[in-house]
Amino acid sequence: MKTGDRASATVPASTSNLGPGFDTLGMAISLYIQVEVTCTEEPTSIQVKGVGASQIPSDERNVVYRAAARIFKMCGYHPLPNVRITVDNAIPPERGLGGSGAAILGGVLATNALCGFPLSDKQIINLATDMDGHPDNIAPSFYGGLVVACATDAEVLCIPVSCPSEIKTVCLIPDFQLPTEKARAVLPETVSFADAVFNISHVALCVAAFCSGELGHLQVATQDRLHQDYRASLIPGLKEMFDAAYDAGALAVMLSGAGSSVIALCVDQPETIAQQMYRVLMQQQMGGEVQILDVDRRGARVTKQP
Repeated sequence: MKTGDRASATVPASTSNLGPGFDTLGMAISLYIQVEVTCTEEPTSIQVKGVGASQIPSDERNVVYRAAARIFKMCGYHPLPNVRITVDNAIPPERGLGGSGAAILGGVLATNALCGFPLSDKQIINLATDMDGHPDNIAPSFYGGLVVACATDAEVLCIPVSCPSEIKTVCLIPDFQLPTEKARAVLPETVSFADAVFNISHVALCVAAFCSGELGHLQVATQDRLHQDYRASLIPGLKEMFDAAYDAGALAVMLSGAGSSVIALCVDQPETIAQQMYRVLMQQQMGGEVQILDVDRRGARVTKQP
């Protein structure tokens, strides 16, 4: 590794949980963060631009920097080399779209490339998940498409599963942020046996519906009793958003991650669904936007330039 060497990574956002798949199901969507790490003789610097740039640290607290530093240390660089980190972000932060995980993954991937690709795919996913804490964001951002992720004591097991090509997502993104810590705080410490069985059966049905193409089952399959009802109090008009999207033809509607974003899955009429969801947003006197997004099926991409 020498001065001027650089590597970049483009990483998609992700929507996680997918209703009943709490911390388990995730899907990559077509919003992206781009990370570039360049070896330099100048002191280390971090430049952030794009969505939420003013809220993202440009010092050693930056998660891209922390990910890069961790890789360099693992590869035996002591002291850490001087680098210029540039981040171009299009993922709204703290909206349940996996922005933190995508940034961490971008830092890991770009730095791993600079160091000559010493880490395997499994090591990358394990390390990024250890930093972020959400395998259902890291795995789909890495692989693309729909992924089942299971964090064990030893590693993250993840399997990409079929996602019909015709599915689109309509993403309602309110202006207000919902930190994961706040969204977790409203959840109960225990749930009933009946609710546990409900979610087990529905997440199984959800995966089967995607794999079989029986998308008509998704409205039932994405029902949940572990988190969405508890978090509804944090998002004004959530039920009305769900109803409006279903009335306009959505196949499934759910919180994206912990929120505040709401995701609708559809095959037809995404513009109508978007209009109706935006109407509810305005009725609730909340700022925000609605975007029609594709399922990203490529996952993270890495480029290294000497």
